[in-house]
Amino acid sequence: MDREEMGGGRGGGERGVRVLFNAGKKETRTPSKGFKQLKKKLKVGFEVNEHKDPVDRQTYNTANVDIAVFAGTCDKFKADEFQALVDFIEQGGSVIVMLGEGGEKKSGTNLNYLLEHYGMFVNPDQVVRTVYMYPYSHPKEACIQHGVVNRELTNAAEELGGNAR
Repeated sequence: MDREEMGGGRGGGERGVRVLFNAGKKETRTPSKGFKQLKKKLKVGFEVNEHKDPVDRQTYNTANVDIAVFAGTCDKFKADEFQALVDFIEQGGSVIVMLGEGGEKKSGTNLNYLLEHYGMFVNPDQVVRTVYMYPYSHPKEACIQHGVVNRELTNAAEELGGNAR
């Protein structure tokens, strides 16, 4: 796959897809802290930037950003910041939200407010394997079959006519 194919999505052409990592809400992971290897790999086909200021409509719009990444946010968002993100998503932008164990309560953030607007939320729990399975040596390293933790999700998808397996 060449550079144009990798970055040819909505961002289009030579410029590539623009990925913006937020670093203004005490994130535990940013391209300069924790994601150095990821940044190096992404830069091959994407334009990668880091934003250290508050979330605003000037920065978070589809003219400037295609994908916004929030990795381990540890600070609360204000109402106008949430509105800027909602506007960004409604314009066609994409948002990736990552939180660690304990969810938003342990992190001290309020990102579930944004996620609940779209019918999602981050649980304050974790997946722990109770039986040893090679090659996963740590109990928090788990093989999740078909990418689904709860088999009922797969069953419900099949009932709706989808082929989830």
